[in-house]
Amino acid sequence: MTEALPEFSPNEGVHYAGVLLALPFLADLNYLSTGQKIYGTLKKGYYGLQSILLTFAFMALLRIKTPEQLKNGNPGDFGIVLGLDRCPEVKTLRRKLSELGLRNKSGQFMESLSSKWVDQDKDIVGFAYIDGHVRPYHGKKHILPKTHVARRRLCMPATTDFWVNGSNCEPLFFVTTEANDSLLSRVKDDIIPELNRLSKDDRVTLVFDREGWSPNRFLKWKESGIDVLTYRKGNYEPWPEDCFAEVTSQVRGEPVTYMLGERSIKINKKGWVREVRRLCDNGHQTSIISTRQDLSMEEVASRMFFRWNQENYFKYMREEYSLDHLVSRDVEQADVGRMVPNPHKKQMIKQYAKQERQLAKKKEHYATKVVDNNEKKCRTMRGFNISNFGLKTDIQWLEEKLETLKKQIKQLPDKVQINQVLNEDEIVRLETEKKRLTDTIKMTCYRAETELVKTIDQAQCFSRTIDEGRTFIKKVFQQPADIIPHHDDRKMEVRFHTMSTQRENKALKELCGIVNEERFLYPGTKLTLLFKAA
Repeated sequence: MTEALPEFSPNEGVHYAGVLLALPFLADLNYLSTGQKIYGTLKKGYYGLQSILLTFAFMALLRIKTPEQLKNGNPGDFGIVLGLDRCPEVKTLRRKLSELGLRNKSGQFMESLSSKWVDQDKDIVGFAYIDGHVRPYHGKKHILPKTHVARRRLCMPATTDFWVNGSNCEPLFFVTTEANDSLLSRVKDDIIPELNRLSKDDRVTLVFDREGWSPNRFLKWKESGIDVLTYRKGNYEPWPEDCFAEVTSQVRGEPVTYMLGERSIKINKKGWVREVRRLCDNGHQTSIISTRQDLSMEEVASRMFFRWNQENYFKYMREEYSLDHLVSRDVEQADVGRMVPNPHKKQMIKQYAKQERQLAKKKEHYATKVVDNNEKKCRTMRGFNISNFGLKTDIQWLEEKLETLKKQIKQLPDKVQINQVLNEDEIVRLETEKKRLTDTIKMTCYRAETELVKTIDQAQCFSRTIDEGRTFIKKVFQQPADIIPHHDDRKMEVRFHTMSTQRENKALKELCGIVNEERFLYPGTKLTLLFKAA
């Protein structure tokens, strides 16, 4: 036996039983089937691949953010929803995660899941929303490259992930950089090839903010079948107000009115692009650049402003799924030949700036002395310099020193190889394999949660499903229930306890009825899940 098979017996008041509602949606996302296809089996033991994958998925859905937090919960009840006598211990879970990490298949796992999702809905790669997410590193043991953390307004050691979300702003895949590379370099080297693979070379529109501004690349990508939608960077002259017209669009199903105008402009004297501007109530004009000519200007604006959903996604994942958490403190060897800013040149530039400030102060002091000079005592500059001996000499000496330093700075290269700055054993990056695997699992769980919210939206259980749906689903996952297997009928009944309000009980009843129509078999058994609300 490679692993313990799930077995169920009657149990009352099982905590976390509500998370079983997510199983059919995880199956629709090909979560377990893809994991078994990519990873095969683990070493023989009580906990196998299925139980480990389900443990990580249920932890994400239940907001158990670290393996150590399992100790604060109820291991017996968690084990019951897995079909086992208890959930894995922390050391067991980390050992199994290390075993998966050593196989170096997390990238393949993520690519396979993305391909399955695109096969189910090919329209999701029509618009690809791209944005970087910075994960700060707070440790002091290792030296990591620094980058700007916008939400903290600081430059900190960090790792940057570039996420690609589909047309509905649901996550598709992400790319982890080695040394906080720019968005443009990752788009060119990693994101566009992956999008071409997923879309099977159909035309794709990239949507990103001003960080990816590069008119030359926009025109090159257009020739290769890649369109662009982004904000215009730099200063631009405002348009007259009579250039704008009132346009109605839809945001979250609600009508929204924009004042929009459009023109064709030439960028970098090389090619024509389309510019759509929105006139705000305060008179500000927001400029959007696109290489697509077939979209209406209201769709261009709504697609561009829809990019904020990706920012909301990052915020939600940080708070609810602990996206920034380091699942492992291990490090791995980084590229020893990569180019980094020359620290010696940077130090000399600082020294030059310091001496330049000293020179400015001395000149200011010299000028003050000249203004305050008593011409009755010193009628000529020669006499003034004699009476203030050393002032002019110091200024001339500093000017010569600055000129020499300026020549030395020009001779130094802007970048050098990192192995000229650090020892090779110090050139490391945070371990990526286990982090990529757990983030892929969290991404899949987020999509499953979204499908659950869409289900209750279709059932019209709440008047404001967009605002209340995820909060309700989060409560359902924590909801206790009685688990009663009927082996003769090949069914497993999950009877939920009553929730806090009648409205929630009604919504849970509708949700159970929709899920029961799927006739979903618990993985590894012949028992059909049958959910019943109070």
